[in-house]
Order: sequence, then structure tokens, then C-alpha cells
Amino acid sequence: MSDDNTQDDYKVGYRKPPKKTQFQKGVSGNPTGRPKKAPEFHSLFLKESESLMTIIDNGKRRRISKLEAIAKQVHNKAVTGNIPALRMYIALYPQVLETAAMQSKERERLKDPKRMTDDELWQVLIDNGRVSKEELEKEEKRKEELLKISAAASDYCKNR
Repeated sequence: MSDDNTQDDYKVGYRKPPKKTQFQKGVSGNPTGRPKKAPEFHSLFLKESESLMTIIDNGKRRRISKLEAIAKQVHNKAVTGNIPALRMYIALYPQVLETAAMQSKERERLKDPKRMTDDELWQVLIDNGRVSKEELEKEEKRKEELLKISAAASDYCKNR
């Protein structure tokens, strides 16, 4: 036994290190913690695209997103005759029109409740606070019971 040990019966050996080298109570063995995960490229790209920048438009300062600035730059260069920008613009234009048309149709469909599916209609009611999720669950159970009853009635009519 060494003189440094406070306990006389403590033996140093396999899986029993000297008391001096053991972790102190209340002190973490990893004070800096686990390193943070490196951010993914896609999230960085989107974050940077949404960040704002200041431009001067018709003599006035405006703050727009970098994505909007890129679209504006491609459009302006295509108009001035820059061939690569013009090719890019011509390639993107039909896609942008199609996407805008699809979004417009979807918005129109969602404006008219008669065109909505039941799930979409319930979601609108929940989002607007008109119906609670509990009421929706009760309605779904009631609908299932009605379907079972109608199936049993149709089976009964077929067997007659």
C-alpha cells in the first residue's frame, strides 16, 4: 500500500486504477462535450438563398432575398442579350409557368369547399379552430360505424 491512499483496504490492480487518476466526483470526463454535427449542404444552401441583401432599384434601396436577386439578374442579362442567360431563361420559363399554373389550380380548388376532399375540409376546420381533433376522431368513428351498417344492409339485400 502507498501512503497516498486514504483507504488502507483499496488495492490497485486490474480495473482498479489509483485513486489519484480516477475522475473526480462532480467533474465531467468530457467537459467540451460532443462536437456539433456539420451542417448539411442543402440546409446551408436554402438558408443562404433566403438571406437578404440590399440592392438599388430605380435609385431606391431595397432588401430582397438572394434567390430573388439571382432571378432578377438572369432575367436582366437575358434581356440584354447574354446568350447563356437567355438559354437558361428559355429552359426555365416553361417549368415556372407550369408550376405557377399548378399552384393556382390548387389554390382555386381549396377556395371552394365543394371541391375539397373530406380530409382537406377537416384540416381547414381544425386549422381555423372551428373543430377540435377529438371531434374529428368522433366523426371518423361515426363514419366507420355507418359504413359497417350500410355494408351489412347491402349484404342483407343481396341475400334476399
